[in-house]
Parts: sequence; structure tokens; C-alpha cells
Amino acid sequence: MPSRNGWAFFIQIMVFLIGISGGEILVIFLVFLLFFGSKSIPGLARNMGRAMRQFKDATQDIQREMSDAAGDVKKQVQEHRQSLDQMTDDFKKDLTKDA
Repeated sequence: MPSRNGWAFFIQIMVFLIGISGGEILVIFLVFLLFFGSKSIPGLARNMGRAMRQFKDATQDIQREMSDAAGDVKKQVQEHRQSLDQMTDDFKKDLTKDA
């Protein structure tokens, strides 16, 4: 979360990314204030922050699980490759022994 000094920069970045002018942001903020009231906005922001954190944690969990699964598959492939290499070496030894 941005610091108090970083809020202006954060808002500038968001406005740049979204493409909304300052007047439009002011109108949106006023409608939001009228609709929810000044007392419930901090609670809404807190709940929104918690939801965003839960979403971030869930996406990190999914990424970690996929990474672990990929590592397991890679390990299995390496084990199979080693066994195939061993079988190939044994086969070559048998061919040279018979010749």
C-alpha cells in the first residue's frame, strides 16, 4: 500500500493507466461519497483491501502449486530418462559382449 506521500503518485499512475480526467475522478468520488456515506467508506476500503490480499494470496498459492507440480513432473521425467539411459547402457554392454 502506498505511503501518504506516495498517494499522489499512485493516483497519477492510476489516472494515466485508466485514462480518466481529474474532473471525472472528482464526480466518481462524490457519487461514491453520497451513495455510501463518509462513515462507511473506511470500512469498505478495509474490506476491499482484505479481499485484494486474499486474491493475491490465492494466486500465489496457485502459482506455488503449479510450480511444485512442474517440479514433480520434471523429477519423474529425469528418473525415467535415467532408467532408459541405464537400459541403453546395459543393451550396449550385451551387444559388445556377444560380438
